[in-house]
Amino acid sequence: NENEFFNIPSMGATINSRWRQAMKYWVGPLGLYIVFLIIFSTLSQIYLSDNLNYGLNITMIVIFYYIGTYLLLIELMQMVKYRSKYFTIFNMLDLCSIFL
Repeated sequence: NENEFFNIPSMGATINSRWRQAMKYWVGPLGLYIVFLIIFSTLSQIYLSDNLNYGLNITMIVIFYYIGTYLLLIELMQMVKYRSKYFTIFNMLDLCSIFL
């Protein structure tokens, strides 16, 4: 039964002790990817609708490129750290999502 695994006290302690590290490691970049996607979608719609609010557009473009550069640096650091193990289909999709 699946619930028996979580009833083991040592498993519960392990999960609880590593939860904050996992949140920093996974949720932070995931949140940035979501913001990156939302800004990309918004900028695409603004471009298609010819919205003339230049101040907001420039701010969104700066944030978009800043997040894109940060995500690209994360991928490059992973590439250096893991070398040949880095080149998997999921990491290639990550790179394509940033470049395209």
